[in-house]
Amino acid sequence: MATTPKALSPQAHPLRLEIFEPHPFLRRFRFMGHPRALGLTGLASLCLFLIAATLDGHLTQHSLLHVLCEDARSYLSAKPHFCKHYAFASQMSALRDIPSLVVIVFLPTTIPLMYRQWTNITSFLSAMDGRSILRIDDRQRVNAEALACNRYFRKLGLWNPLVSLAALLCVLYVVRVQTAGHVYPSLHTSLSGVGIAPTDWWLSISGIGVAGLFYFLLGYAVVYIILLQTIHGSRVVLLVWRTRNHIAYEADTSDSDGALGWSEVRAILFATWSLIMNHGLCLGLVALSLPKGHPATIVLAPLLFQWLVVAPIYLLVPGYATRRNISAWKRTQRAKFRRDIAEAGTDAEVRALEHKLAKLKRVRVNPYAGVIGRGLHYIGIIATIVFVIQIIGQIY
Repeated sequence: MATTPKALSPQAHPLRLEIFEPHPFLRRFRFMGHPRALGLTGLASLCLFLIAATLDGHLTQHSLLHVLCEDARSYLSAKPHFCKHYAFASQMSALRDIPSLVVIVFLPTTIPLMYRQWTNITSFLSAMDGRSILRIDDRQRVNAEALACNRYFRKLGLWNPLVSLAALLCVLYVVRVQTAGHVYPSLHTSLSGVGIAPTDWWLSISGIGVAGLFYFLLGYAVVYIILLQTIHGSRVVLLVWRTRNHIAYEADTSDSDGALGWSEVRAILFATWSLIMNHGLCLGLVALSLPKGHPATIVLAPLLFQWLVVAPIYLLVPGYATRRNISAWKRTQRAKFRRDIAEAGTDAEVRALEHKLAKLKRVRVNPYAGVIGRGLHYIGIIATIVFVIQIIGQIY
């Protein structure tokens, strides 16, 4: 049961994880952890790319609405009567390239989502322990596991240049593939032709332009972040697994943080699930642009397969683990309250205990979210999985 938070400095708490200790310069950008940063980041990215397309002279083209209708028919493999007026075009301007515009809006939100995820990973154990909703049976063992985890983070910080190089090579290879054949091979650009020549694509690096350079830099930055998330996030999962028999997660019935003591975990999971949907959608749309049948498209196969394996795990495992912990805690507390009620000596004591029992019954087995919030994320991830499978079927 929650009590008064312990008088421990967050920086000195032995369970504080050092996954993210921002540089003093980055501390000025704490607004990145605010929900509004998601929309602002996506909007800023879109505006930047549209300005770049304008400078390159690739913003729009003739008969754009008719071309977009024909493109939609091509993507959906719809019947000929889907569009009343057919319009074929070999040029891929910015406003025509709806898949890339979606990527340009959503992919940069990886940055604020990562910021929110990592800042809350840093403090979730220490904050929950400070609220006294962690029942730790071997504190020395748990502290040692957290210390080992922090040593891992510090050691891996020395390898960041290699992670950066890996991200650079990966993105270089993808953009090279996009110049090896026609992009968007599913598009009908004439009665007999299919796909867009790389030189006619507004984001191609074959004809050096501002938009193409921005596209490369955005891909590099986000792939670098994704690699870091995979390397560091897997170690956090391992920490939670190693301490599963030594830490029992309970709940704060006073609801001091608006999430029954689970506010940091809620932020971590919602950021993680949002990143899964984000990366699945963007990965699928990037795959859609690759030349069909080209051997180099195999570059995305491991990433797509890994995503399909990891997504269900992140969707189901946290819910199962939380439900098991909270359900066990509720059973124990319910039995304790009923025993105390039976032994109470006065009506006032009985009413006080019954009030606490009623509050306990209102605790959700998944305290980090309501039904609607979890449902939207579950539906979104399942829809993204279906979308990625469809994309795999198209390009492979």
